[in-house]
Amino acid sequence: MKKALVIFAVILMAGGLLAAQEGMLTPDEFAMALAPAVPPEALSLPEGSVGSPEWYGTTGRFWVTGSAAGSCTPITSATQYSQNFGYYYGTSGFTTYWNCSLQAPSGTLIAGIEIEVEDSDATDDICISLWKFNYFSTTATTIASGCTSGTGQDYIYITGLNETITNHYYYYMFRVWAQSGSISNRFRTVFYSAYRQISPAPGTATFPDVGTGFWAFQEIEALAASGITQGYPDGTFKPTANVTRAQMATFLARALGLHYKD
Repeated sequence: MKKALVIFAVILMAGGLLAAQEGMLTPDEFAMALAPAVPPEALSLPEGSVGSPEWYGTTGRFWVTGSAAGSCTPITSATQYSQNFGYYYGTSGFTTYWNCSLQAPSGTLIAGIEIEVEDSDATDDICISLWKFNYFSTTATTIASGCTSGTGQDYIYITGLNETITNHYYYYMFRVWAQSGSISNRFRTVFYSAYRQISPAPGTATFPDVGTGFWAFQEIEALAASGITQGYPDGTFKPTANVTRAQMATFLARALGLHYKD
């Protein structure tokens, strides 16, 4: 997150948006700009590339390495498996299963899954599913699943997902299974595509002068919830007041968590 916000802060300064010191930018306009922290087109990752969850834009999809095969764990210690050029496969002749972790910041919207595979078996397939487990109960939900079909496939793509990560209540996992239990069904890396989101607006307003119907209500509430803005001593936000250099420095320092020396 810090990387994206640093990039955005630099762009603010270089692009002349520090015109706020001249009274040209109001707090609600600044909140709209800062809350999404969207990198410019030239710096954002193109769709289909592999990036880091630290790219925090809300308008562009990015691909992230969910789990490399080497970090996936067979579901039992008795599972017989091997690897070849980074591809993992079972060696028992029976279906083999792996669990692969998915770690993403809360608020990430999972939009799709991709897994690198090599399927040369005309009968048996390779499959992947995304599971959501509740920390406080034994319930688990399958969010999506897909399999190869026939031979010659290099990838499995699953699209159309709309799952928002909520780490406080759930943990998430990919499960991969290879039906042949041989080198003819093997897999390598699991990816997921995602978007970042601004947290949902609360039902009641934090500031009396920024009501739930105000055009920047969601963005201002997101900054308040994260501690980036605290409003004025009288409890108001003054959304149409000018932003000073001191106020902007405060916003950026809180957003970036400045400053610890290495």
